[in-house]
Amino acid sequence: METSYFLAQILGPVILLMGAALLLNPKYYEKLFKNFRKEPQLLFLWSMIEIAVGTLIVMQHNAWEQSWILLITLFGWGMILEGSLILLRPAEITQWGTAWMKKSNIVLWSGILLLAWGGALSYFGYMA
Repeated sequence: METSYFLAQILGPVILLMGAALLLNPKYYEKLFKNFRKEPQLLFLWSMIEIAVGTLIVMQHNAWEQSWILLITLFGWGMILEGSLILLRPAEITQWGTAWMKKSNIVLWSGILLLAWGGALSYFGYMA
């Protein structure tokens, strides 16, 4: 349980800030994401970082409890999954992501999701 609080204290504010950044600067991040797919080196590096950090989280915290603790485990596994998909199928993932950005408000919804996720982890990590 101590590991859960430790990870929540680290991940919560970071995820919260990511969500706030997306909501406060949506045009900037739409442009960033569009340009990201044009840089294969960055895409490769991003996938490796996601896999490494996700694996570290899961190695320390693979708890499948029905509580807020599950948010940390899901975040770790989500990073591994996303990083792996980008590494294995970069062209398809970037094409799919570009198409999805055109059809939806993905930056807005991602910002809301990350704000809620980071807020919950911050709350449980520091206040609960």
